Amino acid sequence: MVVPANEAVPNLLLRQAREARNLTQDEVADGLIQLGAKGVTGGLVSKWERGICRPNRFHRRLLCQLFHATTEELGLAAGVQPSGSEVSDDALVEALLEPAGATIKLSWLVWYGNADASVVERVAALITKLTDFTAMHQGGLRQPALRLLAAAHEMLGKVAFDQLDYRAAYAHFLEMERLGEAAGDGGLGMLAAVHQGDLLRRRGDYDLAVQRLEAAAPRGPELVGAIEGMRQQTLARAHAEYGHRDAFVAAIEAAEAQASELGSDAGDWGNEFTPMAVRHERAHGHTLLWEPRTALDIYIETEPELRPVSLRDIGNFTILRAQAHAYAGDIDRGVELAIEGLAFARRYGSARHVSRVQRMYDRLSGTPVGSSPRMRELADALRAA
Repeated sequence: MVVPANEAVPNLLLRQAREARNLTQDEVADGLIQLGAKGVTGGLVSKWERGICRPNRFHRRLLCQLFHATTEELGLAAGVQPSGSEVSDDALVEALLEPAGATIKLSWLVWYGNADASVVERVAALITKLTDFTAMHQGGLRQPALRLLAAAHEMLGKVAFDQLDYRAAYAHFLEMERLGEAAGDGGLGMLAAVHQGDLLRRRGDYDLAVQRLEAAAPRGPELVGAIEGMRQQTLARAHAEYGHRDAFVAAIEAAEAQASELGSDAGDWGNEFTPMAVRHERAHGHTLLWEPRTALDIYIETEPELRPVSLRDIGNFTILRAQAHAYAGDIDRGVELAIEGLAFARRYGSARHVSRVQRMYDRLSGTPVGSSPRMRELADALRAA
């Protein structure tokens, strides 16, 4: 809607947000185009700031992403009615929940790609806002807000896990579970339990990890899907790591069955449960069970289909192959790939991926190759990491 210039009310908050970041109106337009908008110009941004016209819903959402702010903070939210009645539910969704959901998803993708610490700070700040929102609103918007809050805690839990900060990660996953229960969302509670089980596995609490994962089994057909696949995949990881081959095979086959039912969007960037991820989980399990030739066959078979979209994907695949080659006795190739994988892990700052190489080194140190010069080279690379 366009209004006459003499009736326009300037949007000072939008202009101040731009100026605080030292951006020109053309640069704001370019930023929106990079986020998916089409045809936005500096002139259009100028009209928004002068109040000549108002951004549509799509552009408002992108502005919130660009400035990491809510519609209220940018002067884009629907105003309070003259009668003094409360803002409508639609306006509240637009003002907080929709930008919050977009911020969490975008933040996860950015962090997954390059471990940008600034996005973690934004999600932590968003948690405060969402917590305040859920405390003040008990209506129909409370449940979607709780689900968003759970998603934010899930992201911060995964970030903490990647840094091997077990205490912080577990706290986030417990809060995620609580929020899922409050929202009446069984899938969220189940997913939180899967994360808890994986964390217990990584800490070395195999029995507790299996108990937690088995207790999280779905209690209704509506929960069978990607989350159940992740549960089985995590169970397979635990069983393989502790040498229980039959249990590993049963769990990984169940995970593969769930993966085969996934839709076409299952390969989205940052998605932890995909058919490719499950196949690589099977391969890694065979490596840990001292069947590395089976693992190498799977890696060779899947490599032409692999479409890595981030350094993290490349680093993960490199470390997986390093382990398989080393366990198969090709210590030269194994160490070469391990050192390459460490270099990737340092670039995206993953203590968890570095620890995978450390565990490979520790396990091989007790074998005849443990005293080889290449293993000493790997030890030097680990100290540098």
